[in-house]
Amino acid sequence: CTEQSVVRDVGIPFNKTQTLEVRTNSGDGSRHYMLVGFQDDDREYVGGFSVYFEQTPSYWVRYCSNEKPLPDNLPKEQNKLWRIKRTDKGLKVTCNGVTVLDAVLSEQFCDRSNWRSNWSREISQFYFTSSDTASISYRITEITLPGFTLAEGGSGALTCSVSDFSSPPDSITW
Repeated sequence: CTEQSVVRDVGIPFNKTQTLEVRTNSGDGSRHYMLVGFQDDDREYVGGFSVYFEQTPSYWVRYCSNEKPLPDNLPKEQNKLWRIKRTDKGLKVTCNGVTVLDAVLSEQFCDRSNWRSNWSREISQFYFTSSDTASISYRITEITLPGFTLAEGGSGALTCSVSDFSSPPDSITW
């Protein structure tokens, strides 16, 4: 899987079994934005994730929350690889391997009253908005491993699609 250059305002096929990786090269205080949106089959907006590179970097979950500060464990390197994953109950985001958001989308987390009507719809594509000044490349990773359970735990990173094993293992740890 190779990284692709970011093209803005163009829908790119995507679904909830996939993880979006986005590379940025914006430092704290640069005032750059990473703006990733999700759409359904009708190209209706159903959510997204955005980062604002202020002196204290902040994020917001589109159609769910207002702007919130990113946690103190955000890696300090300027070159960042963000992994954005829509989970069954929410959204998980890592930056350079550090979890910066693992949110269950709920009344307790979301500030917006219409969050459920947007986030309950199926995602069929993502896009980078024209206001995105931070994202420079992306790739989509997917795990397709029929016949066994995938266990989350250990260390390392999956960087490409895995789709066939002649004799699959009982589990994979990543």
